Amino acid sequence: MRDPRHSDERGCRGHFDLFTRRSTGANHSPVDRSVAVDLCLAICRACPVLDDCARWVIEQDDEFADLVVGGMTYSERLEVRSTGYRTERLW
Repeated sequence: MRDPRHSDERGCRGHFDLFTRRSTGANHSPVDRSVAVDLCLAICRACPVLDDCARWVIEQDDEFADLVVGGMTYSERLEVRSTGYRTERLW
């Protein structure tokens, strides 16, 4: 599957700092992290390549452990992986 991070249509384009450890990492308070995660999830839910991104990230070794990718947090991705791969929208 093609890496959706290279799509010009992705909703996260232009929001690099929000979707990286710079805004969601350990250097921020839990409130800051919670707000960043909520914003990332909102952007993902409106993304035209969300389904492709979700399928792609489920297939990856999770180098994105602290990040929202494919409309899911790390713990949500672990849950999807443990219950089996699904191709339909996950939310």
